[in-house]
Amino acid sequence: MIKQGFISDQTFSSFSPSRTFSSPSPPPPTTTTRPSQTQSLFDMMSEDHNPNTKLSDDKRRKMQDRIKKLLEEAPFNGGDVKLTVVGKEGLKVSMDVKKSVLADKSRFFAEKLRGNGNGNGMSHSVEISDCDDVDVYVEAVVLMHCVDLKKRLRFMGDGGGVSKVLNLLK
Repeated sequence: MIKQGFISDQTFSSFSPSRTFSSPSPPPPTTTTRPSQTQSLFDMMSEDHNPNTKLSDDKRRKMQDRIKKLLEEAPFNGGDVKLTVVGKEGLKVSMDVKKSVLADKSRFFAEKLRGNGNGNGMSHSVEISDCDDVDVYVEAVVLMHCVDLKKRLRFMGDGGGVSKVLNLLK
């Protein structure tokens, strides 16, 4: 029978303070290792924001060495745009590049750098955030500035760098 929108239940309606309830069954034993399927949202977010979980120290060092070498060999020769690339793993690289080269070789940069400033030599600053592969992005910018692109591509060899840059440019 339904009374005032509630279903009447004899176990609840015959409640008395002297009535005792059985203790709830004990919870199942917990294991010390949690499978990834039962990871809490907080745990997942903590891992996403912890740079050490994204890249091991060895991989990070190798990537930094590769970027350092790329920038040492880069034909930038001073620029009027400060380009900063920030990786998802927290790595940040800044370089001074030429506005004319970026605008000529990339529609993205042509849009972002449209206009001549205010005529007093004002430089631009562009930041690319949450980049998946900072080293590949830096390599692409270096390739934009290369005079002899064939020579540079031969120098890169077939270590996967060429295909990564081509995938970025798609």
